[in-house]
Amino acid sequence: GQIRVPDDYISFVGLLADPRFGGISYVEKEEVRIRLRQDPNFWTYRPLSELMVRAAANDVRFLLFIYHKMVEKLSEKSLWYLAVRGALYCRCFFTNDSNYADWPALPPIPGNLIDDKGAPEEEILYVLDVPRGKMGCVIGKRGANILSVKESCRSS
Repeated sequence: GQIRVPDDYISFVGLLADPRFGGISYVEKEEVRIRLRQDPNFWTYRPLSELMVRAAANDVRFLLFIYHKMVEKLSEKSLWYLAVRGALYCRCFFTNDSNYADWPALPPIPGNLIDDKGAPEEEILYVLDVPRGKMGCVIGKRGANILSVKESCRSS
């Protein structure tokens, strides 16, 4: 097996228990983990048990809670990265034939990232962290997405 480095992953239960992100104990999740270790097919059984339904519902509820706590702590630059990546990921996974005309424009670069020389190119390129095998989707039909990124950079 592969040895995990402590920074290699974030524990959902640990993050939820952290006072900065809620300080909520999630004992039920540990019970699910134990059952999953005992039986790798645990989540394949149907109908779902009461424990499975509660755990799945709580995962969604707690993930949204943590998401909002994390977003509160992000800088303007990080919020922009999140918005652009989110828009691009949506375009990767929900392609259509309208050349993305029905998608909202990508958010412009925040003013504090632009100086006399314009927006730093490395910032524009950095935000394009593309999922493996999805570069074609990010480029889009006839470069529609790349043109949209360029346009959002000019609109500031």
